[in-house]
Amino acid sequence: MFNRIEHYFGDQLGNCKIVVWGLAFKALTNDVRESPAITLAQRLIGAGASLEVHDPQAMETAKAVLGDKQIEYCQHMYDPLKDADALVVCTEWQEFRTPDFARMPS
Repeated sequence: MFNRIEHYFGDQLGNCKIVVWGLAFKALTNDVRESPAITLAQRLIGAGASLEVHDPQAMETAKAVLGDKQIEYCQHMYDPLKDADALVVCTEWQEFRTPDFARMPS
């Protein structure tokens, strides 16, 4: 996924705000070990992007791994979407499969 994002934004990736929904390696857990979302977040941070992330259960475990540099941990999934350049859904949580599109900024 990182390669696709990097290809799309090119040299502007460092100026982008990327929202990531889902940090745990699978739904209904707070386990971030071997999570593709954590790897993606680390690569995006390394490229200079700023991240806003949300996960129903894995916020604290993700913060322990990722820290808080260039990352804002959001309690509500729709809050970080304002002014976002991209949204990446990295989990199978049901609420991410069927979001309320009316609440998402266009």
